[in-house]
Amino acid sequence: MKKLLFSSLFLIGTAFGLQAQTGGPDTFGYTWADQNAVGGPVFNWVDITTLPGATQVSGLLDDNVVGPFVIGFPFRYYWYDVSQFWIGSNGYIKFNGLNMMAHPFPSFPTAAAPNDVIAPFASDLTFGEPGNIGTCWYYTSPGADSLVVSWLDAPFYTNVGAGYTGSNSFQIILAKADSSLKFQYLQQQGASVSTASFISIGMENNTGNIGLQYSTLVYPPANTVVGFTYPPVVTFQVNDASVQSNDNPTTGGKFLSKGGNSFQMSTEISNTGNQPLNPFNVWMRVLNASNFVQAQDNIMTAPMAPSTSQILVGPTVFNPTTAGVYRFFTDTQLAGDATPSNNRKIMELQVVDTTLSNIRLSYDDGIADGTGISWTGGNGGTGVKFTPPFYPCDLTQLDYFIMTNPTNSGFHAKVYDDSGVNGAPGALIDSITVASTSVLLNAWNAVTLPTPIVITSGSVYIGWVMDGEGIVLGEDTNLPISNNTYEILSNSWAPYRYREIRDLMINATIKRQSGVAVQENNIAKGEFGMFYPNPANNLINLDFNLDTPSKMALKIFNINGQLIMDQNYGFVSQGANSMQLDLRSLPAGVYSAVITVGNNDVRRKMVVTK
Repeated sequence: MKKLLFSSLFLIGTAFGLQAQTGGPDTFGYTWADQNAVGGPVFNWVDITTLPGATQVSGLLDDNVVGPFVIGFPFRYYWYDVSQFWIGSNGYIKFNGLNMMAHPFPSFPTAAAPNDVIAPFASDLTFGEPGNIGTCWYYTSPGADSLVVSWLDAPFYTNVGAGYTGSNSFQIILAKADSSLKFQYLQQQGASVSTASFISIGMENNTGNIGLQYSTLVYPPANTVVGFTYPPVVTFQVNDASVQSNDNPTTGGKFLSKGGNSFQMSTEISNTGNQPLNPFNVWMRVLNASNFVQAQDNIMTAPMAPSTSQILVGPTVFNPTTAGVYRFFTDTQLAGDATPSNNRKIMELQVVDTTLSNIRLSYDDGIADGTGISWTGGNGGTGVKFTPPFYPCDLTQLDYFIMTNPTNSGFHAKVYDDSGVNGAPGALIDSITVASTSVLLNAWNAVTLPTPIVITSGSVYIGWVMDGEGIVLGEDTNLPISNNTYEILSNSWAPYRYREIRDLMINATIKRQSGVAVQENNIAKGEFGMFYPNPANNLINLDFNLDTPSKMALKIFNINGQLIMDQNYGFVSQGANSMQLDLRSLPAGVYSAVITVGNNDVRRKMVVTK
């Protein structure tokens, strides 16, 4: 689906035949050959729909990604192994869960997200409309030596009539034995309504700086096959350290309470090269809006083998004493790093005054940038994930900044819980219609909830859904960016395709209730549970009280900041509680424990003796 109502498209022509034979190598050494090449691959369509163990993929709609799915074997891709994949409705798979690909479709390689992509038919396809028979299947062979992913009868998206047109059937085959890839095309009928950047076929690595293009702006004819061959000898050496995430898997922004519990810097560092790495420095720091350092640590990693990761936790904490916008930076400092583009992550931290009667949660700066967001067809939407800085609290008001509304459309304000898979948007809690006559232009539109929603743990998702074409929601492009934004298409939520560079202007207002599961001031004073006996050699105990039932987790780190124990206890009951840890497998030393209760972190030291 085209993102902006205001996009300008230029006709550059469409071709329906291929003259290609061979191509490459890319920087790493991959080459490709199609059926026209001497000794090239032979078209041999694999119908997996009737094979035992084949899985039909559910949840594909327009412009979304589903997964992860297990490959079933370690597949060597470039210089690293991949074991799971995500499927994009627009004709591609990828090996990480962040971001999705939509029109306009890039040439490969491209540093723009998403990366780690294999795209046999990256085009504006769609699933799920009434009468749309398009399906997608995947199948791992019984010997776990090959994976097949097939898109069948998948039509192109169109914003007129039934919402789709044409039909395309194609597949990817990944082979374990020689790390080869194959694209096969059984059927190609119709054309995309887009006339620029409407199709791209190729692949790229995890940073998008190495890849191989087969074709672009050309539809592959039926009975076409193209094979991608792994280099027989890998001479390309990669020394590459990368920051995978800060604090959480998506580096999603957080709200902290002014004067509340401290924030401990943590980051996941990976060796994304193909050479062992000696220890190197990682620089972590929190900066305020004036770029003054509030807390910082320099930590040396342990030696890292290729395709391994380490979690580092800084001993210095950031104490949020002043409300405002902060940024948590992490930089790897490996000498001779091959891909500097993945050496940094920035996380947004918003410190809010939680003593106010009404606490507004916002990731934007209040000023709309650019043209905003509006979906062609008028039936799309966006959303923002909000995690309160304390529990329980009442969600009382939603705010949406509407820039323009030339067609006089209304919108729906929606609230979802986080009961979906891995905390994704789940059940709809409330939906409020905002009539077109009530919409304010170039201004915030406040939506008061008839009944406040009580949040006792986790997150809520605030949605904005168009009731007609033309209405435009504001966006903020100034750093930092929250990485907590989503797009809603055909009632399906997916990470916003521009989530790394834009924030959506949706706010939430909460109010404090009288009871909090773990009082922040008590945490600051050290009045939440203590380990005993401490030091300990075999078993250690922790007693604590909760004012309300809350989710609880425990992580233990060694003196080098490496995660050695990660336990999720789920919901723990209200009142007095006790837990016991078995320390017999741990060597003697000093350890840090992070106890997470709801959205609060409690940090304790413990000493293990032998």
